[in-house]
Amino acid sequence: MTDATLELARATLRDVRGSAGTVRPFVVASWQRSMEHRIDMQHLTPRYVDGAELESPLMSAAMPIIDALHEQLSNEPVGLMLTDHNGVILTRRLTHPGMATRLNRVKLAPGHVFSEASVGTNGIGTALASQRAVCIDGSEHFVEDLRPFQCAAVPVVHPTRRTVLGTFNLTTLASTSGPMAMALASSAAQQIQAELARISSHREFRLFGRYLEVCRRLRHLPVLAFNSECLMMNDRLRAVLTSVDQGALLAFVREGDLRSGAARKTTLPSGQLVEISMVQDGQNDSGHVVAVRVVSASRGRTSPVPATATIPGLVGGDAAWLRAVAEAEAAYLRRDLLAVLGEPGTGKSHLLAALHRRHAGINPVVFSPPELSRDEDAWLTSFDGASSDPRNLVVIRRSHWLSPRLRTALVDRLLAPPPGDRSRVAITADPEAVPPEDELLGLCRTRCELPPLRYRQGDLLALAGHLLRQHLPRGEHVLTSSAQTALARMTWPKNVRQLEETMRATARRASNPDRIDVTDLPPDSLVTGLVLRQLETIERDAILRGLQDRSGNVSRTARDLGIARSTLYRKLRRYGIDPLSL
Repeated sequence: MTDATLELARATLRDVRGSAGTVRPFVVASWQRSMEHRIDMQHLTPRYVDGAELESPLMSAAMPIIDALHEQLSNEPVGLMLTDHNGVILTRRLTHPGMATRLNRVKLAPGHVFSEASVGTNGIGTALASQRAVCIDGSEHFVEDLRPFQCAAVPVVHPTRRTVLGTFNLTTLASTSGPMAMALASSAAQQIQAELARISSHREFRLFGRYLEVCRRLRHLPVLAFNSECLMMNDRLRAVLTSVDQGALLAFVREGDLRSGAARKTTLPSGQLVEISMVQDGQNDSGHVVAVRVVSASRGRTSPVPATATIPGLVGGDAAWLRAVAEAEAAYLRRDLLAVLGEPGTGKSHLLAALHRRHAGINPVVFSPPELSRDEDAWLTSFDGASSDPRNLVVIRRSHWLSPRLRTALVDRLLAPPPGDRSRVAITADPEAVPPEDELLGLCRTRCELPPLRYRQGDLLALAGHLLRQHLPRGEHVLTSSAQTALARMTWPKNVRQLEETMRATARRASNPDRIDVTDLPPDSLVTGLVLRQLETIERDAILRGLQDRSGNVSRTARDLGIARSTLYRKLRRYGIDPLSL
């Protein structure tokens, strides 16, 4: 975003906030998110994704319904669209020839990404970001090119897991359809969900039959069966793998490419080496059945993996984490240009800082992408100065946010022979945000990827204790079993950064530093042992926010939420929320 457009966005947001009586609060919140994503409000630039998943249960359920609605709305200026959970448009149906030209002009077409992070406030992206049905009309769009349209989008929710699979979107011209567009979109989304429920139950029945057949045929081997809706494992697998190893195995087979049928090996967090092979029987449309063979409990590592306890500040014994640390340390000692990849909050910069403090005794010099283009020359000058000192480790954080000009300048500098000794240089990035052909990443001789916290369940309590001691130096810091259960149940979308925030809040709330109970955890952890569905999580968070706004007053919170006090008390018991602790 240029300086001029950034100032325009800020001014517009100030105007919107000043007219809160006419602009809906969720639109204001979406505009703020759009600014945080650095969306250019004067130029629409949606990303294009090639190879979107078109043979999914979502598409199978939605297409007959979309086709029927397309026939009913013939000759109306309407565009019907289905997206996946990332905002990628999977299919589009048009009922009026004039709409094709208009929608193609703004790239509202299959393959393009219309998430908020891509194009700012719009029906599709805002419905996904807010997890609710929304209608964005005309000037409520963040980018000017979308303001001729009205977009009514409704999330399509999985019938059993309650996770959002995508959205159904109905686009018309701005201010022409009123509430009718939202009514049609909501009806279509409900029909798609009903069809998904029918398809899912049939798929699960067929997968169960295949699973039983394979278990009978391979009765001495651990067997795992899964699809997007369900998971099955036999007693043999439960006997030979711990729960942490089971989670790591499932993550590996879900994310790995086992379609070829060739066996693949992986090392689990416990150190066991296992060989995994997909059972091919011509019926993989219902899901996958996997046979597992334990090769060794000690082999499988090609090089010794040090315990991170030998590097002050690093905590964990997960195999993938230890391997990433070993790779990063080896690259550091070789003075390789190093890329540390991982989801936000996984500890990329923390790892690099710990390595440099251990080997050089000083902190690295860290550069983050400048917010304004006018600061880029000064940024490069500072980089040149820091990288000329061989004692330094220069870390470029969030390299995927660098402008094209800065990326080109950095590539030129790193390719050019230095006039003297150069510092070590490392970059960090989110692998999902970096294109495969990225030239800066291509210069890195070593790339290591840190696992997300949800794949490091065995490290969770050790990390929690370590972070708690940083904010609460005194005390034994013993976590009760209920507190441990609450932490283990969380999905940690922000990874270790979120765990650190949770432990900081816990330290402030703890009444007894020797014994940390579940009531000492922040409110979003104060739930019972049940696993919440997506909609229940949203409801719980709304109740928690309401109670915090009203200082724990149940009666006033119930009035704010528009429910009876008895209903709110029932929900408090269900979610294990104690108003007196807020």
